[in-house]
This record gives sequence, structure tokens and C-alpha cells, in this order.
Amino acid sequence: MKLENFGLLATEAIEKMFQALSNDLGNGVSEEKAGWRPSADFGIGPPDQSELLRRGIVERNSRGQFRLNFKNSRIRQEFKTLDLQFEQLDCFLRDTEEVKKAQKVLKQITEMLQTTPEYWTYVIALGWWKMLEVSEMPARVDDILGEGFSPKDWMVKAPRSSSQLALNIARKYGEIEDFEGVINFLEKTRICNIQDVILPLPLNQDDVQKVMKVLKWGEIEAELTISNVKVLAFFWSFLFILKCRNSLPLSTEFSLKLNEIIWNSLENLLKEKQSNLLRDLENTVSTLTAEGIIWASDILYLPEII
Repeated sequence: MKLENFGLLATEAIEKMFQALSNDLGNGVSEEKAGWRPSADFGIGPPDQSELLRRGIVERNSRGQFRLNFKNSRIRQEFKTLDLQFEQLDCFLRDTEEVKKAQKVLKQITEMLQTTPEYWTYVIALGWWKMLEVSEMPARVDDILGEGFSPKDWMVKAPRSSSQLALNIARKYGEIEDFEGVINFLEKTRICNIQDVILPLPLNQDDVQKVMKVLKWGEIEAELTISNVKVLAFFWSFLFILKCRNSLPLSTEFSLKLNEIIWNSLENLLKEKQSNLLRDLENTVSTLTAEGIIWASDILYLPEII
């Protein structure tokens, strides 16, 4: 018997089961507990209950609740019209596990920073390096040309200065000589495979100074607060670690959930509310923009998790 022969009500019931599973998983309910509802919630009458159970399309728990038997591979083969729903469910199940792993790593990092505040130096160096590198260092063309760079040179050389500029920031908050300290930190804590850390070729100091002049880096550094530095560093370093571990969420729902988890950890670490931390960052960017550093918002920004 094909699904069409169950009638419209049975089809709608199965779609509601998909939605129940997705809602629960998106709200952090474990796979074992997700999707269970009274049959009335799915509009399943006794005749359909028996048929759906007999064919293994649904399962029933000890409380008499029902859910889609999503682990039954035969269902996927039989009901090809539901491929899209199964793909979405697979994505949610995968993200559920990845967010659990991410939470474990986040807990490890948070506890390390609480017990050993000196580790912030390495987190700052790592996070700022990735943020600056990804930003590609936007600046005024006239300023770029004025320091002897062609636009093509700038696109190559400016990102290569990212690790050195990041170290300059990190040294304000602790002792760190070079990026070997960051590598040793990652290796010691085992939160990331150090083979994934590929540093750009270092830029000579003359060019680094020119990059800093074009970016007005001294003015930018002068406006940064400690919360600006730590918030940006924490987000960007954690994003890098998740990428190394292939643990980034695939769905928007779990991206938002992970974002919330990261903010909870930061609030706990910095003893400050998310709204205040964001306002502080926005104020810094606004001040720099008012001073003519209009590219500040393209450099100092929080990453998209997904």
C-alpha cells in the first residue's frame, strides 16, 4: 500500500510529526525525547494508528505517545515524496550532535580562561589574527597608493600583516613573543589540530608599519576597550576551532542556538550582559567612524557562525 492510500489526513499527520521532531531538536531536546506527542496532536485516529504502527512508520512509547520512526530506512526508500523532510531532519540530527560537541569544547575553553586568565593572551592573538585576515583590511585607495602599495599589492600584503597586528593587540594583555605561543597553547589544550593552523608568510616590518599607517591602526588601538578585544577574540577564535573540528552547524536554527551559547559563556567570563558588551563595541566603531575611519566596521565585527 502506498502513502497516498492512507488519505490526506495520514499524510498531514506525518508532516506534523516531522515538524514536531524539528521543533524539539531545534529547542535542544535530545534525540531520544524529541518528537513524542499524543496521537491527537497529529490528528491520527485509531484506524490510522494501527496501520502506521504495523508498517513501522511510527513508533509508540510507554506513555502512549507517538512519533515518526525516522530511523527506519525502509520508510525513506518507500516514501520518496518526503525526501526533503528527511534531509532537513538529518541536518537537525547532525547539528544536535555538533552543538553538543561545541558546548563541550566551549566549556573547556571557558574553564581554562577562568582558572588561567593568562590564556586570554593566546585567545586574543588567535581570534584577532583570524578576524583581521578575513576582513582583507579595507582602506581608502588614496591612502593605499600614498604608502606605495598598488591595489593588488595591498590585497596580498595587508592580510599578511594580520598575525603581527594581532600579536600587537595580544601583548597589551600578556606576554607572547610570536605565534609559536599560540601553537603551543592549542597543542597543549588539544582543542584544535595544530596542522590546521597555517600562518601567512610574515611581512617585513617596513611594510607592516605602512599597513598600520594606512589603516590608522594606532587610532583604532587607542579606542579599543578590553571588552571589545575579548569579545571579538573569543568569537573569532572559537569559530576557528569549530572549523578545525568540522563542527559548524548547517542550519540557521542551530546557528542561532550556538550563538546564544557563546554569548552565555562570554557573559559568565566577563561578568557583563550581552547588551552592554554589544553596545560597547558599537560605541567604539561609531567613534572611529566619526573620526574618519569609516572602514572600522569592516574590520571590527562579530563573525557569522553559519
